[in-house]
Amino acid sequence: MTTSAGRDHRPLKLVAGTDVEVVRWTSPAGNGECTVVWLPTDRLDTQVASTEVTTGERQRAARYAHESDRLMSLGSAWLTRRLVANLLDVAPLQAPIVRDCDRCDKPHGRPVVGAATKDGTTIQVSATHSGRLVGVALSTSAAVGVDVEDLQGRGPHVWPTVWRVLGHHPVPEDPEAGPEAARTAATAWVRTEAVLKATGQGLAVSSRTVDISTEEEPRVIRWPWGDPTGRVSLFDLNPGRRYVAALAVIHEGRNDFTGSHHM
Repeated sequence: MTTSAGRDHRPLKLVAGTDVEVVRWTSPAGNGECTVVWLPTDRLDTQVASTEVTTGERQRAARYAHESDRLMSLGSAWLTRRLVANLLDVAPLQAPIVRDCDRCDKPHGRPVVGAATKDGTTIQVSATHSGRLVGVALSTSAAVGVDVEDLQGRGPHVWPTVWRVLGHHPVPEDPEAGPEAARTAATAWVRTEAVLKATGQGLAVSSRTVDISTEEEPRVIRWPWGDPTGRVSLFDLNPGRRYVAALAVIHEGRNDFTGSHHM
């Protein structure tokens, strides 16, 4: 399996102020491509965004106590709508995006696009945000999951806890070991979260059931759905110096992950 990733500034009729990463792959399921769009919240035009999201999306953003969280919520909803609308050639408010939670009746969770492109292709979307950055992954090739973490938004005491949540024993680094130790832990975290998002299971599955490589080449070592070889690809992204991010691509349908996930 060969993979490639990198910056690609060909706009996809995108949004002013965004940065674009295009990830391409070759898998047993064929060639594919995913566009990841990054939007710093200080570039978000809140007046425009507020007119192009639904009432529910505005209300959800307004419920956050901190301005930074309100901007991330609004920015994520708006960027997702704008990108899907571009693919479907409709206005952002007409983009048929649904966020349903499997554990409650609130309108949150992964975005699902309820319409196909003109050639009948399904649109797969994943959204993430951290610190002052919003990211949206968009693909018509495969199910995708994206996750980002702001390294400057966490103190050094957080990273040993991250290792424990991931089920990594013993904790591999001294909590005072410095920025490289923090980056290693954060990278393991976003790789794991990206995989769980791509399966469509998200928080319904414990991160301890997924083993991800922590070295330079990202890969899934073990997960609850049998042998991951050839079924999932994992990429590190480059959203900026203060962030780490990862993209996971599932080379089969999400329905294959809805059964038992206990090991």
